[in-house]
Amino acid sequence: MKFQRILVLFLFIAAAGTVAMAQVPAQTTPTRIAVIDTEAFADPKTGVKKLITAYQTLDTEFKARRDEITGLRTRYEALAREVSSPAAGTTQQALATKADQARTLELDIKRKQEDGAAAYSRRVVELTGPITLTLNNALAAFAKARGVDILVDLAKNRDSMLILNNTVNITQVFIADYNAKNP
Repeated sequence: MKFQRILVLFLFIAAAGTVAMAQVPAQTTPTRIAVIDTEAFADPKTGVKKLITAYQTLDTEFKARRDEITGLRTRYEALAREVSSPAAGTTQQALATKADQARTLELDIKRKQEDGAAAYSRRVVELTGPITLTLNNALAAFAKARGVDILVDLAKNRDSMLILNNTVNITQVFIADYNAKNP
């Protein structure tokens, strides 16, 4: 009697295992994963030429603003030095005037920096937005043509990624392909 119960239990477990195995879908093809480092797109030597050109244009356009702010900072630092270490014979009135000029200059610098940052952000979107769109589309087509199922961006996952096989990194191959197709 005990033997029959054990046999029935064994057959039940075997049947349940077979049913469970039948419900697990068989994987027909392995998932292909590749890695891309989008930070490399902006590398001046090996990056995406259109993107590099856009950033060079930005640099040229905003050079005058940067130079102006640098000049204002230099003037502010000179005033701050004069106020903190006044020359012999400098009156309190002269020191107060220089301190006021320094405060006004400091506010002007902050305002110009904020305005410049906002203008820069807008211009970055204007210049790089269309390039980024074509890059994303080209990257999707590139990955699909090579049978890549999952593409992971190292720039967004740098601290959490461990790559054991560096051949999955398609960054330089993609950049070369994109530059060739988009001179």
